[in-house]
Amino acid sequence: MYTEYLNKYFKTIALLSVVYYHGIKGVVSMLITKSRLQGSSVVITLPSDNGKKPSDNQEYIVVYSDDGTITLVPKIDDPFSGGEEAEYYEKDEWEDLTPEGREIL
Repeated sequence: MYTEYLNKYFKTIALLSVVYYHGIKGVVSMLITKSRLQGSSVVITLPSDNGKKPSDNQEYIVVYSDDGTITLVPKIDDPFSGGEEAEYYEKDEWEDLTPEGREIL
């Protein structure tokens, strides 16, 4: 019975992570999923977390890191498309300054 308790306890610990976000300490549960082969593609199902889940038909930018981490970033439309030419231009605030000393190459 004690062994069952320890196994359950350590399984719970393995699924929890203590995080610090802007100085606030919190415990976050980690969701576990498994990849599977579907045809010639690898599919990873993203589980919901207390009702939170990704949107349907959302496109993601996929980033593979050297340590095996896979990061999904929601793809957004280009915020600078569709504007008039030079609409987003900002005046150079430093144009009236001249380089001095070691700033000169």
